[in-house]
This record gives sequence, C-alpha cells and structure tokens, in this order.
Amino acid sequence: MSMRKMLMTMIGVIIVSTLIAQKKAVKPWVINYQIQPKSGLKTSGGNYIASIYTDLYPFTYEQMERYSPMYYDLDKEKAKAAYERDKYFAYKPIASANLKINGQYIEEVDGNPSFLEELSKSPHFMINLNIDDVRFIKVPEPSDKLSQMNADEILYTYALDSRVEITDMQGRVIWSTEIDHELTTYNVTKGQLMADLGYKTSIAMAKSEQEMKDVLIRRMMGEWKPTIRNIAIYANWALNAEFGKRLEYIGMGLFGVKGKDYKELIELQDEFFTVYAKFHTLSAKKRAPKSDVDAFFIKAIPVWEKYLDERGSEMEENAVEGLRMNIIAGAVWVGDLEKAGQYLEYFPKATLDFEGGIVENDQFLPPTLMNNLGYAESCLQFYTHMKAAGDRLDIIQ
Repeated sequence: MSMRKMLMTMIGVIIVSTLIAQKKAVKPWVINYQIQPKSGLKTSGGNYIASIYTDLYPFTYEQMERYSPMYYDLDKEKAKAAYERDKYFAYKPIASANLKINGQYIEEVDGNPSFLEELSKSPHFMINLNIDDVRFIKVPEPSDKLSQMNADEILYTYALDSRVEITDMQGRVIWSTEIDHELTTYNVTKGQLMADLGYKTSIAMAKSEQEMKDVLIRRMMGEWKPTIRNIAIYANWALNAEFGKRLEYIGMGLFGVKGKDYKELIELQDEFFTVYAKFHTLSAKKRAPKSDVDAFFIKAIPVWEKYLDERGSEMEENAVEGLRMNIIAGAVWVGDLEKAGQYLEYFPKATLDFEGGIVENDQFLPPTLMNNLGYAESCLQFYTHMKAAGDRLDIIQ
C-alpha cells in the first residue's frame, strides 16, 4: 500500500472515530412531583354547582320568540324564563367539564337525585363563570375602502370580558378573579370575514358603525359555543393555579456522549441511574433519600460544564444540547434556578402556554422520549413549576 493510501486510510479512521465520539447517548427517566394549591377553600364540604352566565347565545330571545312555536305560544314572562333556562343548559356541559378544581373537589351536583342522595350531595359552594356581552375595541368605518385592504389586515377587535368566581350557597363571594384580557380579546381579519359573500355584501351596504357591529355579531352567532369553551378552559387555568392540586409525571433524558474520550460522561450516566433506582425502590428500608440524588447532581453539574467549555466544539449539537439539559434538570432538582435559567436561554420557549406562572397546557409534553425538543420542553416545565410553586412542589419517590 502506498504511503498516500495509508495516510488517507488513517485520516478516515480518525474522522470516523471522532464522529462516533461526538454523538449523544441518552437514557430516559421520569420525575414525579406534586404541587400543593396556593389556597384552600373554607367550605363545609366538597360538592359544588358549576354554571356559566352570559347573554351570548346562538339565538337572541327575539329570534326564538319569532321562529319557535313553543316560545310563540307562551306568555312573555314564561317565554323569557324558558329562553334563559335553555341558554343555561346549553352551556352546562362546558361548565361541568371545565369549572372544576383538580385534586380537591371531584363531584359536581347535577341532575335530580333522590331524597337520600340529595342529603349526601347537597352543594356546598358554586363555581360561576360570568361572560359579558361583546365589547368592541376596533370597528371599521363604513367609509373604509375594504377593496384596498390586505386579507390579513384586522377589521374588528372585540373583547369578551370574563370573571370566574367561587361563592357560597347564599351567593357571597369567596374568591374571584378576572380572566386575562389578552386571552379574551379577539381579532377578525378581512380574509376571515370576506370569505362569505353575504357578509361582504352586508359590510358594503352598512351605513353606520352600529350596522358594522351587527354584521360581525351575526357572523359570531354560530361560534359562541367554541368561544365560550375556550374561555371556560382559561377559567379552569385560573381556578387551578390558585386551588388545584397537580400531580405531574415528566419524561426527561439523562445524556452522555459516546466514545472512549468521553468515558467519564457515560460513567456519570450509569451512576445517576444507580442512585435514582435506589431513590425509587419500592422497599422503604432500601430506599435512598432525595439528598443522595442531590449529591449526585451537585457533583455532576461541574463535570458537564467542564466538557461543554473545553470540548463542546468537538461534539455534535444534539450532544451539546443534551449536556445542557442535564445541567438544567440537575440545577432545578437542587433548587439552583438561576443556573437553570441561564442554560434554558439556549432553548426556544415559544411552544408553551402559561397562566399565573404555571405551565397549564398539556400540548407541550414530549412527543417522544427520543426527541431533544421534547426533553427541552420537559426541562422548561420542571423549571417553571419549581419557580412558581417553590416549597409547594414535592418530588415524589
């Protein structure tokens, strides 16, 4: 073999070895923890009634009176009472599904129980969601030249101011909060409205601001249910940020780096799973305390940082990200939120939704345990919950 061929072969071997050394080695693990509520409800029991009160309904009373034989045959007072009852029960499933407090009060009083059941189930408090009528923030002027506007330009901005409250059975308010206005403010673009020829014609013929408002109100009539369902979800967030007990299971990854030059990182990975297995063992006598896991992370974090500083340029990006996530998870575990926050700056945060400092939307959970983005979002969830809850967060063995 010529000297040139031997040299090229040696270079190839070195390159292959280097590439293998750069790759991540990840093993999944799970953190279990419970977040205690901020506040407790001072009530005599756990049964409740959930209700949504609003004038927003697919049909106005006048429309029901005009087109429904039942309403037409009733006198005015009875017809209005029937209309209010129908509206209340139209939103009852949304109220039952969302106006509840996790982990404390699990049973809503509903239906018509027998006398004995009524004695045991009589409600002790009420959860009410009050949604105001439409408040317009932006309305197009009749003179606006819509033909010159782009499809993504905003025609209307409106708000549905909402408040969720807990009251006793006499109506005295125990707790109350407004739903964040940013969540209950909506924009309608030209493209959304002009897709329907009827609305396009109506806007073109409108001669006053009120007529412009009426066009949008007519369009929204059929959309009240999904809109109110969304507001009820926001109300659920607010309720549980204050009173809910949360039990979380987060899929994490503990990363090493393949290759003989990174043996120390693989040894740390193996050591972690040995310690963590003892922390989670079913035997109370053999179970290791949380302080053993604390001690591991306190020892391991400087090692991971050293490899990032000295050899990060040799690793592929997935491996670098993995070591950063090790540091985030370990720092949050031992309560060093400042260090965790510094390393979280390397990861995007736009995929998550927050309410009151608590991650509330389950869409951020890892799509797969072998996906770096999933692990990053798990780190962010753990960090955010610990930052918001502090001493109210208990890691479960």
